[in-house]
Amino acid sequence: MKIIYVDSNKYALNQMQKDISQIVPNAQLHCFEHPELAVAFANTEGCDVLMTEVELWTEKFGGVKLAKEIQELDPQVNVIFVTVCDEYEVTAKLFGLRFSGFISKPWKSDELAAAFRFTNPHSMKVEK
Repeated sequence: MKIIYVDSNKYALNQMQKDISQIVPNAQLHCFEHPELAVAFANTEGCDVLMTEVELWTEKFGGVKLAKEIQELDPQVNVIFVTVCDEYEVTAKLFGLRFSGFISKPWKSDELAAAFRFTNPHSMKVEK
């Protein structure tokens, strides 16, 4: 399984990388601070799961736009949003976009593991 994680916060990026490596040890994890690099990677290498901060701290490219672009490349990509925002704040932005998870920051390992259980249960083994 190929997972792309995008977050403009370096600390969150590093912490999520450690956590995902423990929860889904056989996954190929690719982390990016810049969404443009994630799109370029997905375009050439593909991905099964996109995890992204909803409010990426860039003026031109937020997490919702990133998810839409990745799903245009492959509509089967599972999207998990990670955010410090309240769920109700982002509902309007997410309307009409298919996604398979929503994780609040700071996340808990069990929440992260649960999100991966629902992404593609036939193609991965989730470790506890």
